[in-house]
Amino acid sequence: MYRPDGVVTHHEGRSEGRGDHVAHSWLTLRERWEGRLPADESAILAEDGWEVVREQGRLRLRRLAPATGESAGRLRRRAEELMARGEFQEARRLLEEALAERRCARPAELRSTLLELELRVGNLAAAQRWAGSCRPRPGQQERLAQLRHDLRRRLDDYGIRADH
Repeated sequence: MYRPDGVVTHHEGRSEGRGDHVAHSWLTLRERWEGRLPADESAILAEDGWEVVREQGRLRLRRLAPATGESAGRLRRRAEELMARGEFQEARRLLEEALAERRCARPAELRSTLLELELRVGNLAAAQRWAGSCRPRPGQQERLAQLRHDLRRRLDDYGIRADH
């Protein structure tokens, strides 16, 4: 049946069971393509709190223990308190140091908080960098697009051509 007034809404990543087999699929891929994947793969996994180990002839993903035990949620709350007081540089330092030192098991949460910080201060370059390294929270993609639009408009006001 054709309904010209029909609307379909797709909620990406919301399907029941989605993501249940990601680790298994990744390990299967790695076993089949071992030695032909990018060399920095282990660093990427370590950034997200994982390491690859071989056990009984099979590859396994194992969660890395955080160095200090400080949770991502606690670090995020401390950073958000600093941002609420307008102490953006201190919040940025706290989050970036925690990421660099791998002080928590959920670095994606810290990267998302850094994205929020850069959106608040209007730093487009840094916001784009963090958006590319985490799953943005609801509304952050739209705010990033608005920041891009505002920057282009300001550049146009000054007669500067922005190609990208």
